[in-house]
Amino acid sequence: MEKGCYVKDIAPASEARGIFVITQAAQGQSRNGPYWRLTLADASGSLEAKIWHPLSAEFSELAAGTLVWAEGRAGLYRDQVQLTVEQMRMLTEEECASVDHAALMPASPFPLDEMLDELLDLIKKEFVYPPWRKFVHGFFNNDELRAAFRVCPAAKGVHHAYVGGLLEHTLSVFKLCRRIADHYPELDRQTFLAGALFHDMGKIREFSGGIANDYTDEGRLLGHLMLGIEMLEPFLAKSGLEEPLQRHLKHLILSHHGELEFGAVRVPHTPEAMALHYADNLDAKMAQCRGLFAQIEGDGEAWTPWQATLGRPVHRAARTPDKAAPATRKKSGERRMFITFEGIEGAGKSTAINYLAGFLQENGLDPLCTREPGGCALGRSLRSILLDARTRELSSRAELFLFLADRAQHVAEIVRPALESGQTVLCDRYTDSTLAYQGYGRGLDTEYLSRLNQAATGGLQPELTLLLDLPVRCGLMRAGERNRQEGLVVSEGRFDAESLDFHERVRQGFRALAEEEPERFAIVDASQPPEDVVLQCRSAIESHLRQRGRGLE
Repeated sequence: MEKGCYVKDIAPASEARGIFVITQAAQGQSRNGPYWRLTLADASGSLEAKIWHPLSAEFSELAAGTLVWAEGRAGLYRDQVQLTVEQMRMLTEEECASVDHAALMPASPFPLDEMLDELLDLIKKEFVYPPWRKFVHGFFNNDELRAAFRVCPAAKGVHHAYVGGLLEHTLSVFKLCRRIADHYPELDRQTFLAGALFHDMGKIREFSGGIANDYTDEGRLLGHLMLGIEMLEPFLAKSGLEEPLQRHLKHLILSHHGELEFGAVRVPHTPEAMALHYADNLDAKMAQCRGLFAQIEGDGEAWTPWQATLGRPVHRAARTPDKAAPATRKKSGERRMFITFEGIEGAGKSTAINYLAGFLQENGLDPLCTREPGGCALGRSLRSILLDARTRELSSRAELFLFLADRAQHVAEIVRPALESGQTVLCDRYTDSTLAYQGYGRGLDTEYLSRLNQAATGGLQPELTLLLDLPVRCGLMRAGERNRQEGLVVSEGRFDAESLDFHERVRQGFRALAEEEPERFAIVDASQPPEDVVLQCRSAIESHLRQRGRGLE
């Protein structure tokens, strides 16, 4: 069945005919008799509609979620488009089944799976304190909660009120808070980011979702702040997180609305709570403005109608003309670097890369963080084979060529284009891992492996390799704990299950490679706390640049 017109296309003094979903319905009484006040919606938006007497008498009940065919004429009421319904009928079951529901349910403009993958990658990088890591990954390893979070709307009608809205809003606030934490290092970064991650999580239970997204009974009675605390309690209880940190997280959630009159249970009493409130409010307001401006035709200056939730109309101002970017990229390109991070399992490479990326960005470089295997689409498929503990009877040569296939595609698709555009590439594992694991670990000929690496990379070599070195037992213990917390014991535990002797050979292989190329390698003591490891890596990068007369800004 054809959809007909969309809400966004209904203009004052125009005729409208189409399929809509009733999201709200209430009866009223006028001098001429009873009438219905409706909110009709589709994927493009919603508008108010009125059914006047005598047509209103034909409907004894109109439930939210009902699909209807409505015809009428649009007008303006208090600066808002309103539809006067002249004909309307409810769709039959057969007609409902034939309607494309994607035309009726607004969704995030961004791919949901890509947003979720990005958020989960950031989570892995940020939460390095074991109790925080266990708590966060415990929640997101719950299939039911993760699936509900992926599609939940963030609101009923003001901002991010669509499928995937909560995910989009959470990712945006999380990324904004990372920048705030970089700028204000006095904040407790991991507590602050945990608040950003979970501040609205109670909306999973506050909203029904679906076509007629509405408040649930517990949403109306308790609200998402209290529901969020309730949802997190079982995971906090198992995390081992200290009680003061748990209490601070709860305060962040309960206070993030900022003021009691706006729904906060308490006003923010810590710097982290104040910062979270402003970040959440900023993202909500920017999303609301984007939605309002999307309804205005053209690109020039314009005003929106009066917005009750903002207490004002909003002006789309003239924009500064786009000009060519200042010639600073060339300078960045001249100082671009290809840095690889190597080491045995549990060395902390991803944690170091995450912090160093922020450091380099602050100093005028444009870092790209990637990894092998898994830095490109093909690599992600190969990673699921190579690292999965359920992969049985994979010969050493088959394993080798799968890694090489990942590397060849990764260099061609990701690494080389990034370097050519002036970016600095930070890569978690590269050619040295093949020499250490398949050469020293598996016993394959290292000269043969070097020739294959040369063919796979086209001769592209890093100018600096940071070898994060630590005792094997310590590394395996870290890797095992990380995989348990993140639910990766099976999906990424294949190498962890190798013998202690294998990992000792790999470690010695890395150290031998570093001895052969001391100008390229810098050895970092990875047995130290993460912040000390990062400082060692930072010092090695600065020293490398100074030796080449380049320096940072």
